[in-house]
Amino acid sequence: MRLKYLSQIPQWLTLITALPYQEYRFGTVLEQWLIAYQRYRLELDDRLEQTCIFPQECLYPEVNGLLGIFLIELRQLLLSRTHQTRLWRNNRESEDNYQNYCEYVNGLFACYSRLVVLRLDFSYHSEASFETAQEHFQQLLNNARHKNLFDGVVGRITKIEYGLEKQIHLHTVWFFNGHIRKGSSHVHLARRIGEYWCNNITYGEGTCHNCNKNKDKYRYEGIGLIAAWDMEKRNNLLSYVVKYLCKKDTQLIKPRDKPQAKTLFKGDLRNHNRNLGRRRSF
Repeated sequence: MRLKYLSQIPQWLTLITALPYQEYRFGTVLEQWLIAYQRYRLELDDRLEQTCIFPQECLYPEVNGLLGIFLIELRQLLLSRTHQTRLWRNNRESEDNYQNYCEYVNGLFACYSRLVVLRLDFSYHSEASFETAQEHFQQLLNNARHKNLFDGVVGRITKIEYGLEKQIHLHTVWFFNGHIRKGSSHVHLARRIGEYWCNNITYGEGTCHNCNKNKDKYRYEGIGLIAAWDMEKRNNLLSYVVKYLCKKDTQLIKPRDKPQAKTLFKGDLRNHNRNLGRRRSF
């Protein structure tokens, strides 16, 4: 079992060190990996090069020894009081965010008896910067105020992440008033918004994954048309969609020159409390 994990470490390090960590701060666990890697960088790079040419080299005693030292260093960093404190703070912040965003979604259901929920992932064909993604999404929001395509939108949640395959990308959840938008057309509406992102916002540089198109593949249904009284779908929305967006995991990203930049944000519920009559409770 030990040899199995040791043989995978070179691949993990190759993936991790491909991250633009000089420009961005990632999750606290990844940061510890990078600190440990920097301390043995020259030797590890030499070993990584050998394992790319001769994969069986990862089983040789000298390679095992170096990787063993690296793992001891990494373990000490992960068990350090500094890391454990940061981890605790991250978990606390994730829980606070989750509670806050659950209140936001439940507040929307208190104002609207039916919501059409869209889940769209925006990304790019080639590498884009954090600032570019921010600017493009802000432009999308600005245009949405005057586009019929966005008629009936009452809320949104957005998270900016970094992945090895998609690099900078955005997870978005859109909430439409179910009395204005047909629930049966949620796939078509999501597709049109995705096309608008690709063609009118990024001018062909962007891509979009329409989660509503494949919502049947998800074990727990929490998108599409959801009635305020349908607690099963509402709980699925909160427990699987919203909770995922609120997690501070390895894909957490912050520009090093803008440590206060927001990566998770939502709409303003106060705009929906006027002239709606008595709020529902369930």
